[in-house]
Parts: sequence; structure tokens; C-alpha cells
Amino acid sequence: MLGCLTLGYYEPNDIVDNNEDHKLKMSDYIIEEEHIDYVPINSKKELKGYDIEWKRASELVNKVAIFDSYNPFEIIESNFTIKNNLILFQCLSQQPWLIRKLIKPDRCRNNHYNVLLYPKRVLEKQNIDDYIPYIKERKEVMFLSNREEMWPMLLQKALAKLHNSYFALAQVDPCLLLEEVTGFPTTEINLNMIPDEQLVQFFS
Repeated sequence: MLGCLTLGYYEPNDIVDNNEDHKLKMSDYIIEEEHIDYVPINSKKELKGYDIEWKRASELVNKVAIFDSYNPFEIIESNFTIKNNLILFQCLSQQPWLIRKLIKPDRCRNNHYNVLLYPKRVLEKQNIDDYIPYIKERKEVMFLSNREEMWPMLLQKALAKLHNSYFALAQVDPCLLLEEVTGFPTTEINLNMIPDEQLVQFFS
């Protein structure tokens, strides 16, 4: 399958939120901030036997940067990585201008970020904190990460919030995820159904 990334983006006006920071709660593998964030992992079976804690993304990278340089092979996966998400993020890593527009620090709240997504191609701001699920005994981020940049952890958390949990992303078509990130339609192409000569023309 090949997802065709259409390069385009809408820049909305800044939305100011003057709410004060809220106290962090941790229970039942859920990160919750009153009135702000609620992103469950939602998979008791897969989590059985693991000690999960929540760490700030800024503590999990060598240098605190949302985006530094693009290299699809710098995205790190774990045993819980959702493969469709990995392919999408590797694709996005080659579009630095898009990542920089997608994720902006919240100017009203420390350690919060505004992530711009397009559910049903309608612009929507997801406000998230930077707490990321972390496997204590393995000393690794539970899902996608990058040792130098925070954007894979932040974007995946925003998508998980949009779809109600991290593991729910496994059931989402990667074309739909790409639409939600770009705001544009995507196309799925079965390369096995296209003659070789047409493939050459398509990619030339």
C-alpha cells in the first residue's frame, strides 16, 4: 500500500486558553488532567505483567526539541508499536515543514502542546500534556519515540486522544490517519495490480 501525501496546510488563528494548570492524576494506566486530558491506553491483556508509568517527553530525549532533523529510520518502535502508525510517522518525518506546523507549544500552559488535526477533514485543535506511557522494567517508551525529538510521542498521543485510546489506533486505516494529519484525501494503491511500465511512469 502506498499512501500519497498531498502537501498542503491551513494555518488557523491562534486560540488562547486562559485556564490554569490542573493537577495530574494517575490511575488504572490512564493519564488524566481535570478538564484537559484523558488518554487511556485501553488494553488490560497486553499490559498484564508490565509496570507502566508516565514520563514527560522532555525527559526521554537527548535534547529538548519538538523537531530537529528528518530521518525515517530514527523513529524507534517497541513491542507495543502499532505498525500502521510506524509507516505513517516514517512518511511524516520526511515532511519537516508539516510537523513544525502540526505541533506548537501552548503559550498559556507549560508542558502542553496544541496539535492540529483534521478529523473528517475539519480542523480541530487537540491540546495535550507531554506525559508519555513508559515501561519501567524495560526503560523504554511504550509506543513510538525518537531519542532526539519529541514529535512522534506528542503526535501519537494527540491521535490516541482523538480516537479515545492508544490501542484503538491499531484499528484505524492508515489512509484515514494520513487524512487526519494533512486534511487532504489520500489514495491507496495496490502495486501488484499495476503493470511494471505504468509503475515506472507513476514514479518518474
